[in-house]
Amino acid sequence: PATRWRALAFLGVAALAAAGVAFALLSGPRAGSHAAEPGAAQAAAPAAPAVAAKNEIPAPATVELAVAPWGEIHVDGELKGIAPPLAELTLTSGRHEVEIRNAGFPSLVLSLDLAPGENRKLKHKFQ
Repeated sequence: PATRWRALAFLGVAALAAAGVAFALLSGPRAGSHAAEPGAAQAAAPAAPAVAAKNEIPAPATVELAVAPWGEIHVDGELKGIAPPLAELTLTSGRHEVEIRNAGFPSLVLSLDLAPGENRKLKHKFQ
């Protein structure tokens, strides 16, 4: 019985070794290995650009709204909703024209220059 277990263990180890060799052969030469054929040219991988941060999208700005009794919120001429219940706008950084309308009162028009990631509060009470 003990000889049988040793034989099974040996076969298991041999199978694992064979699988490892097959994987190594099928996966090809590793980076930095000298397994290339003589005379074969090897191209170096291009370096990542050092200015990758310039390609990142800036963080959006947030405008928290508190409007009483209510108002239509327009940003750059586009209706975004009615506040309340609309309580927050997420906008790209830069300049935006924000207009708050309520049919019974004159509109409020503001030009906001928002920085990336900025959090601004906009409070207005129609009177």
